[in-house]
Amino acid sequence: MVMDFVQGGDMYAHLRKFGAMSEARARLYIAEIALAISHLHALDIVYRDLKPENILLDADGHIKITDFGLSHFLDPPEYDEERDEQAQHHCDRNNSLCQVTHSFCGTESYMAPEMLLHLGHGKPIDWWCLGVVACEMMTGVHPFAAESQMRQLSNVVNADPVLPTWLSPEATSLICGFLVKQPKYRLGAYGGKFESIKAHPFFAGLDWDKVRCMPMHSCSWCMQVANKEYKMEYEPHIASDDDVSNFMD
Repeated sequence: MVMDFVQGGDMYAHLRKFGAMSEARARLYIAEIALAISHLHALDIVYRDLKPENILLDADGHIKITDFGLSHFLDPPEYDEERDEQAQHHCDRNNSLCQVTHSFCGTESYMAPEMLLHLGHGKPIDWWCLGVVACEMMTGVHPFAAESQMRQLSNVVNADPVLPTWLSPEATSLICGFLVKQPKYRLGAYGGKFESIKAHPFFAGLDWDKVRCMPMHSCSWCMQVANKEYKMEYEPHIASDDDVSNFMD
C-alpha cells in the first residue's frame, strides 16, 4: 500500500507538545474535519475512528484524516418494528438516520454512548467524536475526564460534559451540541444536518466556500479537505524531505 507522506505530524503529537490551542486556530481545524466527515456521510460511509492520532497536518498546516480501517458503508435506511425502542433512539420513521450498524469498534475514549451501550450506531457517531476532539483541542482535556477509564466511560453515558468557564459561549455551545446523548438530536444530525453546523455561531465569519471539501484521489487512505485559500495559523516546521520530527517517538 502506498500512502502520502504527511510530514506535519498528527494532532495527538501537537496537543502533547503544545497543549490546548486558541479557538481561532481550532476553528479552521474543526471546519476542515467537519467537511471531511460530511463528504464521507454523503457517500453513506461512517468513519467511526476520529481521534487526534488520525488527524494529520500537511506542510501548510491543513488537515488530512487517515486510517479508514474501521469505516463502514451503511445499508439503505430501514425501520425495524421489532426493535422500535432502539430505532427511535436514532431516528424517526423514514429518516435517513435510520441507517444503523451494530458492530462494536473504535477507540474507547472517543466512543459515543450508543456505541458503548451496544444500541447500534450511524452517521451521528462521527459528530460525537468531533465534539470530543474539539474539546481536547480548545481545552487540552477530555470532556468526560475522570480518575479512571471506567469512570470516564460511565460519564460518557450518564453525565454532562465538563467544560471550563473561560471557553467562549460559542465554543461551549458547539461542543455540547456535538455531545448530545441521543444521536438524532446531535448537532450535524438534526434539522439541516451539516448546514446546522455551518450555521453555528462558532463559525460566524468563516467563508465555507474557502474551506470546501476536495478529496485527494491520489491516496485512498488519506483525505485532504481544504482548498488552502485560508492560511493556517500554525505551519509545521519541516527541515527536510525525510523529517519526521513532528511525530511522537
